Amino acid sequence: MSKPQWRRVLFLACCIVLGFVSFVSASGAKDSRYALFGARSSDKRANVKAFVLMIHDVNTLVDTHLKEMVELWDHYTQLWMEGKEQILSKEPLIWETDALFAERLHHELDEFEERIEREADSAAETIIESLQGEFEELIDLFEETDERLATSDRIRLAGNTGAMYAPYVRNERLWPLILTFSDRLVEETSLDLVIDFIGQVRSEDEIRSSIVMFDRMVKENQLNWEVAYHIVADIREETNLELVVGGSNFLDIIRFLVVLDEITVSDDQGTVLFCRTLENPVLVHTFTVDEELNFIARDADPILGLNTLGYNTLEGNSKELRSHRQRILLADPRDTITDKYEKERLAALPPAVAVAPPVGTLETQDGGTEAVADTEELHAIMPNIPLFTLDDKETSFDEVRAGRPAIVNYFASWVPVSKAELSYFEEAWKQHGDEIAFIFLDALDGQRETKATIDTFIKEFPFTAPVYWDEGIFAFIFNTNSLPTTVFFDKDGRVVTGFLGMLSENALEESISLLLK
Repeated sequence: MSKPQWRRVLFLACCIVLGFVSFVSASGAKDSRYALFGARSSDKRANVKAFVLMIHDVNTLVDTHLKEMVELWDHYTQLWMEGKEQILSKEPLIWETDALFAERLHHELDEFEERIEREADSAAETIIESLQGEFEELIDLFEETDERLATSDRIRLAGNTGAMYAPYVRNERLWPLILTFSDRLVEETSLDLVIDFIGQVRSEDEIRSSIVMFDRMVKENQLNWEVAYHIVADIREETNLELVVGGSNFLDIIRFLVVLDEITVSDDQGTVLFCRTLENPVLVHTFTVDEELNFIARDADPILGLNTLGYNTLEGNSKELRSHRQRILLADPRDTITDKYEKERLAALPPAVAVAPPVGTLETQDGGTEAVADTEELHAIMPNIPLFTLDDKETSFDEVRAGRPAIVNYFASWVPVSKAELSYFEEAWKQHGDEIAFIFLDALDGQRETKATIDTFIKEFPFTAPVYWDEGIFAFIFNTNSLPTTVFFDKDGRVVTGFLGMLSENALEESISLLLK
């Protein structure tokens, strides 16, 4: 029995697993310890803990069954080799010619191989049915917990708590402010908000009365703020079964994302005055959970510095998050705010308008302090990491960039979606290579991706753009094992935007336009 035939059996087992994983984007569990953490509770922290435990158990389950499949492969391979040796050691019968003898041996080998395959398939089917049965016990709780993590929790700030107002911009009828909030899962976060009194549906009388009423409520602390958020699990799945067996790493939780859905401000009677339901939710915070189920905030997570973060869900849907460091426009609840309208209204704010509270203080000569307003968005700056060409010549990020904006595409030749996007990335390099530094960073790991495999890929693709590799520093900085990962930098090396997973041609063109502004 050939090894490719057995890979078919392993692949079938993997399909069962992958089919199940399509249900998973956050989680729960099947035994009492999940209930201990509230797998059926609405408590986000409890559900996150249950999720972590379930992912651990899924990995153990996959690992155990794949080991059984490998042992099955070894057992039937040994039977095949022994049986084959016995058949080939036979002597011809006295009446057989060489041709008849060879025909008989060939027939016996075929019959023996078919019998071994039937027995092996039957044994593998038993393992697969067991695997599927155990997974089916988990599906309901996975779906329940996924729904609970995706359901919005609300942080309520009564009496104008957490709101700090800048001067009202009278001519544009805009009122900038900063809203600061936190809870058990959300680290203290500040949002740069702008109230739009004009909107798209209000009459002049409505605009005037709303400005007067809002001003009075600000002064009397009669406004109540509310922000809604949910949790997204950033998960990677290992599709190379040879790397899964013995490693319990089929699914890997990279981080949890705290995502803002909606912002509202209402009066004491609960009437919503201004709000915003975000079509592209806002990434406000990330955290991880260690083996002892302790929550660890990731305040320095580089993805928090991205203007936008594109990612793919386990179901294959493309999603995009925006940075909490961008201004957010709030309007009349009857309005539908488009990106175009928001940009136009925010552009009307005079550059001199500084939004309170100050982001820092500066000591003066007399020992006092004065406010320092930060009028620029904060962006992560890429360190000058060493890079190497495929012939091992050392260079660096700044040297390759040479003062230009840069695009780093972290890829591997064995990943289908990496190969799929490289064709139009190469076209973009040919068109914009003088204005933008394209850094195609190969994920060399010495196993799946080696110098030999990338050299072969470059020749066969063919791929003409320069390819670099590093010592894993890029993946470490951005805490990613997603292939591909693409990050865009401005001419000063500051992160502009980034995408986990395949980037569409349109998204690439739009991101390039951002760099060339």
